[in-house]
Amino acid sequence: MNMQPPQDQPEPHVPIVQSLIWQGFRVRGIGNAIYRRPVKETFHEFLLYLLLLTLGEEWYKQQVLLKLEDRHVILKWFDSFKEWTKSSSTERNKVEGGWKALPTGEVQTLISLAYAIFCLNVQHKLPAPLIKRLRNKDQFQGAHYEITVAAIMARAGFTLNFLENLTQDKKRCEFIAKHKYTGIEIGVEAKSRHRKGVLHQAGEFSYSEAMKGDIEGLLRKSLTQKLRGLPYIIFFDLNLPATPHIDWSTKPWVEDIRKMLDEIGAPSVKTPDPFNGLILTNFSYYYGGNEGTAPPGEYMLIMPNYSEVQLNTPQIFAAINESCARYMLIPPEV
Repeated sequence: MNMQPPQDQPEPHVPIVQSLIWQGFRVRGIGNAIYRRPVKETFHEFLLYLLLLTLGEEWYKQQVLLKLEDRHVILKWFDSFKEWTKSSSTERNKVEGGWKALPTGEVQTLISLAYAIFCLNVQHKLPAPLIKRLRNKDQFQGAHYEITVAAIMARAGFTLNFLENLTQDKKRCEFIAKHKYTGIEIGVEAKSRHRKGVLHQAGEFSYSEAMKGDIEGLLRKSLTQKLRGLPYIIFFDLNLPATPHIDWSTKPWVEDIRKMLDEIGAPSVKTPDPFNGLILTNFSYYYGGNEGTAPPGEYMLIMPNYSEVQLNTPQIFAAINESCARYMLIPPEV
């Protein structure tokens, strides 16, 4: 079993986002849709417009009528974005064509979600049931992470086939990802660890409890959702505060994961693991609130030496690794 913390972030290979000025509008083509927007609208502002368009005007109006404490967390992040914009658009942050500033944790979370929605729109892959779950406070966390994982795979060079529209069987992974360059298909599952008091979860947040890498239950459930005959990759959202000040070898959650894998036992030719990769992510920028700058993201790839279905294509994991490494990055518009 290989546990690999991220290497130095590679030079990003992000898609080129294009727009043109036509008849007094900034025109963008996304997927099979054309958007005519104000000329001075930035790409980041367009992403937020697209997110609201995806969630729906009626849903947004209903949320605004609720008390602040009853609103969806996405509304809170939009409020944070407005506050951050007001405090950041100052003379000292001026650049050609506007202003530039580092985002807060909640702003980074909102922008990252909006860009993920954009990436799935490019592929025409944003199922209606997934949007419905995103609107629902009780189902939001799982839907948010599924969208995050789908966008990571899309940016790594995969086309997506979501399974929730094809079957009601709960014992199946989220989607099948097909690598554009090799044609290899992989089953992909996404699981997010719930923490008390975070992302609409009941209870009071406990820092000591939240620092655990306690995903054994999620792993065992994920193993029942593997599609027979396909390689299998499982993403886990650790959902805990980032710890950039702690070395990788001594992070509490890393030690917990190591103990879990030791208890499961090392795979062999006779007893291979059912999965080809476990990808642990912690892009939980929202723990940073709306003060200061967004905390860094964390991720780790775990690849067994023996898997039930072999995946002897290192370029696939290299592409996924790079996509995770550049998760925070939003490409410039040309």
